[in-house]
Amino acid sequence: MNAVLMISAGTGPREVRVFVAALGGALQALCRARGLDRGAVAFMGDEAQPRSLELELGDLADARGALGDLLGTHELVMPRLQQRQGRSRGARKRWFAGVSLHARPAALPGDPALLLDPSELEIRCDRAGGPGGQHVNTCASAVRIVHRPSGLGVRATSERSQHANRRLALARLAGLLQAQAQANIALGEATRRMAHYEFERGSAVARWRFGGRRGEQLIRE
Repeated sequence: MNAVLMISAGTGPREVRVFVAALGGALQALCRARGLDRGAVAFMGDEAQPRSLELELGDLADARGALGDLLGTHELVMPRLQQRQGRSRGARKRWFAGVSLHARPAALPGDPALLLDPSELEIRCDRAGGPGGQHVNTCASAVRIVHRPSGLGVRATSERSQHANRRLALARLAGLLQAQAQANIALGEATRRMAHYEFERGSAVARWRFGGRRGEQLIRE
């Protein structure tokens, strides 16, 4: 499963959104150097001053190993920009952005059956119980299929032939897996929305400042 690195301004003002844009560029360069960057960036709001950025990365486990020390709150000390914005000398000079890593579920195929990998299925045939006459009770027409990774299973007995019950069980199992995948996608989106607003402002894992000739280069302290 691939990963998404989210950089969030939360409800912060313009200064934080400027920080998010610059921090996103710095972290994308770092991810590229570590072989994680997939080259796609999603943004919320103004691209130059986004409320949040999402960087598409490679394998989730690799991303956790490479970026673990960068997950959390990032702090910006920015007195020069505050002066340019005409803020008073007593104005706040520290701004915070959150960096979090999330799983990116694979896009769902148009055909739910494509979610089924035969190597992940446990298929068993047995006798169907209940009404239906001698044929139903004596032939191994019932089909039970379990998807081992998820633990989801289906048993089909309504058809008279094993082949028909197998087809029915596969279709029902594919539908269950698609519903589960959709729920996971919705949960992932909800988790990212919560992370956007709920990161801790303080206890920074990294501190930054703007420097360089024009004061526009983000430098880690």
